[in-house]
Amino acid sequence: MQKTKTINVALIGLISSLMIAPISTSAHEPRLGISNGKLNLTVGWRVEPAFAGQANAFDVFVTDPNVMDDSGNPVAIDEGVNLKVKILFLSDDTQNARILRRSMLIGNLRRDRSNLSRYNISVLPTRVGAYGFRITGDVRGIKVDEIFICRGGTQNPDGRSFGCVEKIQRFPRGRRY
Repeated sequence: MQKTKTINVALIGLISSLMIAPISTSAHEPRLGISNGKLNLTVGWRVEPAFAGQANAFDVFVTDPNVMDDSGNPVAIDEGVNLKVKILFLSDDTQNARILRRSMLIGNLRRDRSNLSRYNISVLPTRVGAYGFRITGDVRGIKVDEIFICRGGTQNPDGRSFGCVEKIQRFPRGRRY
């Protein structure tokens, strides 16, 4: 009886700590202070890991590093975001990678309803490998021209990045179940 009670208390404590602890699921590359310190852009896939043949979205958070909210976080830029995104399929995940294919993502970035700093546009990555995004345009009149590359191509000093596109595991295999 005592052993069961101890295990139950330990499980409740573990579950409670998991519910309270901040869980970081973001696999994005933050680039802080771009355009002479006027903008922060954080870029990645909407769903990580990204799989070939599975619908996903380009995802970007746009914040103002010079204005903080009450918690000390940069304030969301929720208007005046005029960005275009070109998706790049690359030879590898390095800054000097050869661009094998490129295409402008069609349509406008849509602002997320639950996070005013978050914008995305749907895309279906069709091949496994290294991808990048070239973002051009302006935010509140501030010119933007940045390239973000998955995994090893990150320019983030802490090495934070978004993942390259992976092959999804299929199960069951074959036609017969």
